[in-house]
Amino acid sequence: MNSTENSAIAYSQEDIQQILNLALTRKNTTGDLEFSRQQLVEIADEMDIDLNMLQAAELDWANSQTSSQQRAEFDLYRQQQFQKGLGRFAITNTFLVGMNVVAIGGTGFLWSVAVLGFWGIGVALNGWNVYQLKGEEYDRKFQNWNSKRKIRKTIHGTIAKFLPQ
Repeated sequence: MNSTENSAIAYSQEDIQQILNLALTRKNTTGDLEFSRQQLVEIADEMDIDLNMLQAAELDWANSQTSSQQRAEFDLYRQQQFQKGLGRFAITNTFLVGMNVVAIGGTGFLWSVAVLGFWGIGVALNGWNVYQLKGEEYDRKFQNWNSKRKIRKTIHGTIAKFLPQ
């Protein structure tokens, strides 16, 4: 490409971010490329990014990383709770079906199948909600879980201050 062709090409901000990200990835194929804060400041300076804007962007990035980590913890918590409920469902219904079969001698109405079916519908709907990771309901449940988690941390921290170690 000559200089006239270079000046005629225009990129959006998102395009520039993607191109630079790909270039950095290609520069270091091992994947362990890290930059110091000083290098970050130098890169920002080369791109005419004010230090205050860089610090604000760093703060936004740190907050988004914290939020992403909290959401990952929340998703894991929900999945573990679902798995516990699924285990209770399997154990209880195995017992009920076995008890029902023994009680009626293998002939007659298996009332335990009705329990299994209705409870199974509830478990399936719960599973759908647990693995649904978007939407207002998910956000509301995340906020509720996060608030409770913060309260528990505060209580545990307060108790730890007063109890001898």
